[in-house]
Amino acid sequence: MLLLMAAVSSVGSTNFQAEVLDASVQLPVLVDFWAPWCGPCRMLGPVLEEVATEYQGTLKVAKLNTDEEPALAGQYQIRSIPAVKLFRDGRVADEFVGAQPLGAIRRFLEPHVKLANDPVDAELEHARQAIRNGLPQEARTILDAMEPALQFEPRVLAVRALCHFADIRSNPDETDAIQSARVRAARHLLHDETDQGIELLLATMQRNARFAREQGRKDLLEAFHLAPADAPSVINARRKLASLIH
Repeated sequence: MLLLMAAVSSVGSTNFQAEVLDASVQLPVLVDFWAPWCGPCRMLGPVLEEVATEYQGTLKVAKLNTDEEPALAGQYQIRSIPAVKLFRDGRVADEFVGAQPLGAIRRFLEPHVKLANDPVDAELEHARQAIRNGLPQEARTILDAMEPALQFEPRVLAVRALCHFADIRSNPDETDAIQSARVRAARHLLHDETDQGIELLLATMQRNARFAREQGRKDLLEAFHLAPADAPSVINARRKLASLIH
């Protein structure tokens, strides 16, 4: 059986916006900042070709020659190569430096992208894409169609939380200080800035006791679904929540 390798595209100043920043709204884009004279870069190249094949359909892999594109290398603060950055929704979501084995890269990618062999994960990614497109109700329809046994799984609850914050983000009110704070927190939480979102909600709850007991409590409990239960920010926030509502 012939295994077809997925292409690793070359990017530069002429197509970086379209092929990396814009494309990362649809799929995560892994960009290898390299140079032809760099020995570790040459070692990493075949590994990234394997990654492109293994994650085909769920991840795009590209390479950028830093010798040919010094401005982009400077913009992304490339000081040592190979430098690999993962772009999501037009921004750097994670990165590593140096040649890494395939197993290490799989572990690096795990929080950000899943292999397309789990139908539940595939449906959840469709729901997340609907949220990124500003369609939280479409995402809820996808979630509601899942089996009842799945409804309380953490990965499903996390996507429902994203729907909650997408609704908030779409209802700004600059005349209402509480709603404005909720919108700012929602923006953080929708961009994987969980700690910042939780802290902003807590700060707003501390200023308004009624909000803390009612809507703020609901918002914060939804935010907890977006981080591991044992995350220090969640543990600390749960303690603060208990003191605010009692």
